[in-house]
Amino acid sequence: MQKLTTWAFLLGGLSSTAIAQPVNVQEQQQWLLEQVRIGEALYREDLVRDSLARLQLIAPNNPQALAASIRQALLEKKT
Repeated sequence: MQKLTTWAFLLGGLSSTAIAQPVNVQEQQQWLLEQVRIGEALYREDLVRDSLARLQLIAPNNPQALAASIRQALLEKKT
């Protein structure tokens, strides 16, 4: 039983790291923009804020990120 638990734990860890991770900067940008869209759809302002903060670090002049920042500011009533 101990072996089964150990193997399940190890395989579970491997499968979570094997999930598609963005490799290059462009993929990271697209992934973060998708996170912003998901956050907006689910009304998760924390997810939107975090994704936008990361996006600003890797692509500060991305037009889609700037538009999302404006939408977020309007939602938070920060003019």
